[in-house]
Amino acid sequence: MLLLTLLILPQLNLFGQEEFPENGYYATLENYTISGNLTNQDGMYLVFRNTKGKKHKFTPSQIRSFCLDHQEYIPLFINEMDSKRYVSVKLKGYYTLLFYDINSYSTYGQMGLIGGVAEGIFKTYNSGYYVIIENEKGYYSLPSSHKLLSKYLSEHFADDALIVQESEKESLSLKSIEPIFNLANELRKNQ
Repeated sequence: MLLLTLLILPQLNLFGQEEFPENGYYATLENYTISGNLTNQDGMYLVFRNTKGKKHKFTPSQIRSFCLDHQEYIPLFINEMDSKRYVSVKLKGYYTLLFYDINSYSTYGQMGLIGGVAEGIFKTYNSGYYVIIENEKGYYSLPSSHKLLSKYLSEHFADDALIVQESEKESLSLKSIEPIFNLANELRKNQ
C-alpha cells in the first residue's frame, strides 16, 4: 500500500512542484513583463510556457526583449542573414556589445556541400559579435579571424585610442572583445 501511494503522489502534483519551472521573463511590445518558463529556439523563436504549461511562441518582431537564466536577449535584424534574430546583450553603454551564437545555430546546414562552404565563408567574416554605438544607426559586425578583426577594429573604431591600441596586439582574439569594449565604456563614462 505504501509503495502504491509513493507511485501515485508524484503524479498528482500534491507537493507543488511545477512541471514548467520559471526561468525567466519577457517584455511585451507594450513593456509589460511576463514571467514563466522560456526556451530560446535557435535564436529565431522564444517558446514561453506559463506555470500551467500553456505554450506561446514568439518571433523577434513580437516582443521587446527577454531574460533567460539571467541573460538578456533582444531582437536584432542581422543583415547577413536577412532576418531578425534574438541576440544576447553582453555589454551596455556607449558601446553595446551583442552576441549571436552562430556556432550553435546552423544557418546553412540544410544546403549540403554548398551550404557548408557558404557557412564557412560567413563564419570567417562574422564572429557573431555586433557592436552598436550610442546615437548611431545600424551595427558593426565583427569578423572572427585575428587578421580581419584587427584591421576591422582599427578602421571602424579609429576615433577610440584604446580600441585601436588593443587591435594592434598579437593577443587580440574573440575572447578579448568583451573586456576591450567594457574598458572602452568605462573610460567614456569617466570622461
